[in-house]
Amino acid sequence: MVYYQLAINSTVQLKGPAPTDSVIVIQSSSLETHPSASSGFDNTHINLKNANGDILLTIAPRFSQNAIVFNSRTVNGNWGPEEREVLEGKFKTDTPSIVIYEHPDRYQVFFDFNPVKYYDKRIQGPTASVEYAINKETEYVYRVMSFEK
Repeated sequence: MVYYQLAINSTVQLKGPAPTDSVIVIQSSSLETHPSASSGFDNTHINLKNANGDILLTIAPRFSQNAIVFNSRTVNGNWGPEEREVLEGKFKTDTPSIVIYEHPDRYQVFFDFNPVKYYDKRIQGPTASVEYAINKETEYVYRVMSFEK
């Protein structure tokens, strides 16, 4: 198991590409569920990227929309169609976790160890980095761990 600290608006390069059947665990030290009053929206997302910079999977909790958005895009391409799940009730604690299990053909995503989504892979390539970004008025902190099964 390899442990990484993932700061706000940063990217961590994994020590090596995550092979198929690997698991990425993202643990947060806190959870802020209200969008910024000044911006009127919350735009938090976690991106799994390959070595080319393609976004293999974005996970974007949008509390103001009561939705979790899943999507992908190539580095110079457009976003694909959004896949959404209802957000309400998905986070069970105020120190939530997101677990992403990488199958050969899809990702299996868990929030607080409860299944949320199977997301079919649209772009191939192993995960080489994890990015965490937010709009500047929101405060979330996630830690990232990556390990093989």
